[in-house]
Amino acid sequence: MYKSSEEILCAIDATLDQLITNTETINEAPILSLCDNELDAMNRTQESLIARFIHMNELLELSNKINEKGEDQLDTIEQKMKRFRLLNNQLLSSLTRHVSRRKTSKVQQRRKQKALKQR
Repeated sequence: MYKSSEEILCAIDATLDQLITNTETINEAPILSLCDNELDAMNRTQESLIARFIHMNELLELSNKINEKGEDQLDTIEQKMKRFRLLNNQLLSSLTRHVSRRKTSKVQQRRKQKALKQR
């Protein structure tokens, strides 16, 4: 169990570092090169880290004791949260484009197949 708000803030900071690193890794890899198993595993990892982040945040709210050093850590955490949000939005946009292209190409393939059958 965490004893102080400083320990909680350090745990939140470390969790955000992991979330950012994982999101950067996914963003850097071509979507087509990632298999479904890899995406599922990464998704489960991210969900687990987010759950941990939420839990740590709840513990921090319960502790209500943040000193000056903690205030500095909060600023760093806020910057990391912004970075994670930006990276996550980029990832979602990339995935949305990929899925949209995939759907479009499948629809086009079906249309071509129907056209060939009708000849």
